[in-house]
Amino acid sequence: MPEDNVDLPRCYILEADLKYVDVIKVLVSDLKGYEEYAVANIIHHILRWKRENGIEDLIKADQYINDLINYLVNIDSKNDNREIFTVYNEE
Repeated sequence: MPEDNVDLPRCYILEADLKYVDVIKVLVSDLKGYEEYAVANIIHHILRWKRENGIEDLIKADQYINDLINYLVNIDSKNDNREIFTVYNEE
């Protein structure tokens, strides 16, 4: 079977013949909005870092993680449930 570099590049298939997109869809299926977007990008960059852009992908994943944390802290502070985030912010 010839390689399809547009719809299914080899670097986006896990060793178990799972497509990255299918794995991501399952892992974010219970999320909505920005949480879904951020987690999908975190997973995407972590899955591909070794085969694609190395440290650059890990840095991008880290940026999405930090953005997601800030987003969640901001939402939670609006709901006045800050206790759980105190430890994170003090580190």
